[in-house]
Amino acid sequence: MNRKQKLISSLVALVILLIVLYVVSLMVTMRENMIGDITTQTNDEGTITIGVMDSSLITDMSWNYEGETYTMEYRSGVWDKMSDPSFPVNQTVLSEMTDAISSLTANQAIPNVSDMEQYGLVMPAMTIKIKADNERITYNIGDKNELTGEYYLQLNTLSTVYLVDAAIVETFSKGEFEIMQAETIAEFGTVASATVENANGTIEILHEKTDDGERWYLNDAAQTELDATAASTLVNYGLGVSWLDCDTYQATDYYLESCGLKDPKARITLTDTDGNSFTLVFGDETEEGTLAQFEGSKMVYVVGTDTAEYLANATVDALLPSQAS
Repeated sequence: MNRKQKLISSLVALVILLIVLYVVSLMVTMRENMIGDITTQTNDEGTITIGVMDSSLITDMSWNYEGETYTMEYRSGVWDKMSDPSFPVNQTVLSEMTDAISSLTANQAIPNVSDMEQYGLVMPAMTIKIKADNERITYNIGDKNELTGEYYLQLNTLSTVYLVDAAIVETFSKGEFEIMQAETIAEFGTVASATVENANGTIEILHEKTDDGERWYLNDAAQTELDATAASTLVNYGLGVSWLDCDTYQATDYYLESCGLKDPKARITLTDTDGNSFTLVFGDETEEGTLAQFEGSKMVYVVGTDTAEYLANATVDALLPSQAS
């Protein structure tokens, strides 16, 4: 092959290479535009919406938090945990999460980024994945910009990096307990009675409103007067109980017996003036606190040990005016 032929061959190869590069670039641009049409929108103020716009389109969603990945699916109008459909999902929390991701905005976009590592996006701290209208979208969230307090975000594997508000990270920083529909005390009015059972015996307290305020007394023949502050404090330990975590939502009889809830160290039953009533029982201590439940429920929670100990050590004498003062 002479020099002229070599030159022609080189030129042809160069032209082919340029065409290939152009086609690849065009395909990338088309891909970004196609995804952009579905997921991004810029308003007149320059705010970029990075979401699917309509949260009702989201049918699958997953995110990672503290080393665990949570995968949810939306079927028949209800969010379920994909790995365990019996898990009691807090539907309100999931709706808040889908609303947040579908209306995610950014005030700045950094285009044509070739080095994602500088933004913490090679190994992102959080990855949110959704399926919306049969389109799968991945939101990788990297480092925090210490100057603005915002986080760097990459959409799918595109070359644009966005700065998004920290609220999206806070919204998805949820583990199993945070997305669980925990039990709560139903509508409860003015306390009419309280019964506390522990190793010291049974305390039956009655309460009524009077012209001068209120009256707390024992349910005995003498209607022994109690110190109002001491009695209301005891009752509030039951009314104000707060779950720190959930130990199980599928408690068996064996489990309840093994953790002290079949023969609890303390039990409190509260009844209001409308006849509404509930009973809380307190069992063994754990490293996190004390196990407790609404009696008869399959859900067992962890509560502060101080609550359980107060009720377990309650006595009639401690409620009498001379002792309470």
